[in-house]
Amino acid sequence: DALAGTVLAKVYDAPVLLTKKASLGANVLAEIQRLGAKNVIILGGTEAVSQDVENNLAKYFSVSRIGGTNRNDTAALVALKVASKSDAAFLVSNKTYADALSAGSAAAHQNRSAHTQGSFLSVSCSQDNVWT
Repeated sequence: DALAGTVLAKVYDAPVLLTKKASLGANVLAEIQRLGAKNVIILGGTEAVSQDVENNLAKYFSVSRIGGTNRNDTAALVALKVASKSDAAFLVSNKTYADALSAGSAAAHQNRSAHTQGSFLSVSCSQDNVWT
């Protein structure tokens, strides 16, 4: 989810901050406050970042979540979110982290991202949904 978030962070000119699944670290909360953020986007479903973390954040910020049932679905949802800002996408294998890591920065630089499930695109990341 953090890898897919690289593109979203670029689009919103915002950092990617990592938290534990079940609890929001005081240092993460302090950093969000230091940045003066008013909105927080959680990447990943409740299996990645718990509802308790979301509820804790909602005490201080406007919170939204982009999360599918797995990292491929989350990446597809991020791609849909940024699709209006680009006319192309990077297709990245999810077989190893190295593939996504090597393409992540380039995709973010160009506001482009789409991840594959092995050799097949996720249903939610079909041509009709992502490209105009």
